[in-house]
Amino acid sequence: MASPSKIKVTRTHNRYFVWTSSDVIRLRKEWRIIGVLIGFQSQVGEEVLPLQLSSLETRLLLEEGAIDIYEVIDNPSEEAIKSAQQSYQEYQNKAKEKVKTVLIEEKKKIIQENADNVISKHRQRNVSEGKSDEEILQSVLKRVEGEVSGGGPPPVETFPDSPFPQFLKRVEVNPDDLKSADPQQEFKYLVFRDLWKKGYFLTRGDNFSCDFLAYQYDPMVCHSTYMVVCKSGEHPSLSSLEMSVKGRLSTQVNKELLLAYQSKNREDISYMHLDWEGKRGK
Repeated sequence: MASPSKIKVTRTHNRYFVWTSSDVIRLRKEWRIIGVLIGFQSQVGEEVLPLQLSSLETRLLLEEGAIDIYEVIDNPSEEAIKSAQQSYQEYQNKAKEKVKTVLIEEKKKIIQENADNVISKHRQRNVSEGKSDEEILQSVLKRVEGEVSGGGPPPVETFPDSPFPQFLKRVEVNPDDLKSADPQQEFKYLVFRDLWKKGYFLTRGDNFSCDFLAYQYDPMVCHSTYMVVCKSGEHPSLSSLEMSVKGRLSTQVNKELLLAYQSKNREDISYMHLDWEGKRGK
């Protein structure tokens, strides 16, 4: 059986993006990687593509052999430009036809739901003399197809694959290239990788004053279990103020506070579970 293809990640100004919705789903299902959707908000208030991967997520995926990195080539040929324009125009045409089909079906549905009123109005205008009710209804439905033209602008949706492969080139990226010179940042990666290997889903914890939020299952189906705080160095240290703030916050949001620190040999990671003995909100 053929091994699954690698997920295509595009690098732009040292930031890493996933542009295909099927790849975003694969990242969640196959690799437990969430990323952050950074596109504009849709009409229902949800963020849309692209998905941005953090340097920690990208490094982990590279180490696991899950992704290939691509960059946009600097000077595409005229042939490549014309081919891309043709691909995009074909996509536009298909998208407009899709919109047109949806509009026609919606309009037909409304007409059928109000068939009695539609037939009555045609009878009143004396334009359907000699026709049965069914014939009148079918003529109205048929006319809808001619009234709905081009379908307007295409819907906001993603390509099943990049329509511009001519503009992309695969580049070799070593996971070590994403290492940080900052010991604290490097330790965060070790914690991220360790918890990921233990089976957790991990997201950024900025909104909760921590490094990560750890989920036992996909964040779409459960709340996070842990607020993870990373402290490099042999001895974990939280000031009294930090302890109080993070402890109270974890209690208020019904999460457990997990402090990650390095063991004496600086190779293993140790965890300290901090339980704040405060009243939980009812």
